Amino acid sequence: MSTIGHWLDKREREQGTYHANDSNKGSDSVDSAEDQAVLEAAYKRDTKPDKTARLEIVKQVALGEKEVQVWARKIALDLILC
Repeated sequence: MSTIGHWLDKREREQGTYHANDSNKGSDSVDSAEDQAVLEAAYKRDTKPDKTARLEIVKQVALGEKEVQVWARKIALDLILC
């Protein structure tokens, strides 16, 4: 299971919204279009957000700080590979 999948599962279990049969568990995708837009806008402003910037992003999305960090790295890698 990926790190993001682990964090999401843990948070969902704590909130009582975990569904073991969800097909997207373990993926690095962002489920909310609003979250995706916030993350993309943040990435356009700063391709390597520091901890303070990531914590500001976390306040706006349904992801944790580590998930935001992983997402930013994944986007950077995707851009390099394209």
